[in-house]
Amino acid sequence: GHFVDSGPGVPWWTIEDECRASLAAIVGASPDEVVPMNSLTVNLHLLLAAFYRPTPQRHEILIEASAFPSDEYAVQSVV
Repeated sequence: GHFVDSGPGVPWWTIEDECRASLAAIVGASPDEVVPMNSLTVNLHLLLAAFYRPTPQRHEILIEASAFPSDEYAVQSVV
């Protein structure tokens, strides 16, 4: 497999467990209180792709004027 020969030696689907303790120490939390995730823009896009179901009455999305451009692009990708 890909990770066996040249990778960190752990399956890719549990790789986040390897950094959980370090992340917890950085933010002053316990390891079971932190979750390594994607960037905010990726998470926004994933949420919109999964849950945004426009109707004729409810089809607009409000976003703050000072949002990162990539966040605006994520919203524009679903409207």
